[in-house]
Amino acid sequence: MKHFLLTLLGVFALTTSTNAGVETHVERHILQTDKGPETILMTRPSPLPTGQIPVLIAPGDRNDTKPMFFWGEEPGNLGWIMVQTERLYRGSSEQLDSVMTATEAYLNDLGLEVEGFHIIGWSANSGAATRHAANLGARLQSLSLIPGYGTASAVQNLCSFEHLQVNFITGSRDIGWLRGAERMRDQLHSCGASKIAFKVIAGGGHVLEEISGKPLFDILDRGRQR
Repeated sequence: MKHFLLTLLGVFALTTSTNAGVETHVERHILQTDKGPETILMTRPSPLPTGQIPVLIAPGDRNDTKPMFFWGEEPGNLGWIMVQTERLYRGSSEQLDSVMTATEAYLNDLGLEVEGFHIIGWSANSGAATRHAANLGARLQSLSLIPGYGTASAVQNLCSFEHLQVNFITGSRDIGWLRGAERMRDQLHSCGASKIAFKVIAGGGHVLEEISGKPLFDILDRGRQR
């Protein structure tokens, strides 16, 4: 495996090439949003595909330099763009919306069209992910919690978006989070939501590294509206 590293004007970029010729481009990019500059870590295929591509908004830190392990060893092969931003768990839905808008503009400049936005959250930030999905559901295609659940009021608001796919992935040994996910699932069912996937990983604990890469994105692909 070869790594190519570029740091220019405070922007970190890393391209990873495998023996199979798969390339993943990772860059820490400063977006100019209508609420000020926002630093993201973007993981995308290299070279860029043509046409539309789904974008996954995930928790991150402005100092991140590595993709989340959930993306697996060859994220460039997944057919997605992943954007890690602290606004998913530290900020308002308006700020996150601005990050999404600026991300779309940046990708448009690169010649890409966003097929749709998706949000993912895990553990302590899953509540914030659910709240943002409840506020921004019209812009989203799916919400995935691995593991996680949200407040009753946020879940009730999610019911307003019939198109929104909600994915739950929880380890069978993670009892507290499994029960919370079950409660949220049941509340969604009670308000008429039908686009729900509930997967329990046999023997899985709280950090589900075993679903990283293709297993996770096979589930996320079901939420795409193409």
